[in-house]
Amino acid sequence: MIPRPDLLDPDSPDLLEVYQLTTGPLPSCHIYMEAQIFSPCSRYFLLHESAVPHGSQSDDPRHRYLLCEVETGCLTPVTDEIGATAPSVSPCGRYFYYFVTPSGFYSNLLHGRVILRRRKLDGSEPVDILTLDGPIPGPRFR
Repeated sequence: MIPRPDLLDPDSPDLLEVYQLTTGPLPSCHIYMEAQIFSPCSRYFLLHESAVPHGSQSDDPRHRYLLCEVETGCLTPVTDEIGATAPSVSPCGRYFYYFVTPSGFYSNLLHGRVILRRRKLDGSEPVDILTLDGPIPGPRFR
């Protein structure tokens, strides 16, 4: 990790620190703060890697999720399938859950297969929890 005090402005809180986690080229990475992407111990978080900045498609083979170890900045791929999207770390911190939409997320909102999958936080032991093969009666979206 590289300290980046140059990214702070004069009005930043005194104890705020900013670090750069990567030095190599990553086409695009996102952290979605509305998702539970941090482990309860705050040592790890999930990072979305994308082939293109903004507007990446989950059916792109370069779209995946990485586990970032905060202390070391180590990035480890934890998903390997087409259509992985919307990860969330479990409250116990041992697992993360996410959806897999094999034919792409947006085409599966109203039709197609959606799988809820669980993996250990290190990306091992994938388990399919639930599979929807079609729309749920009633709502317009899944």
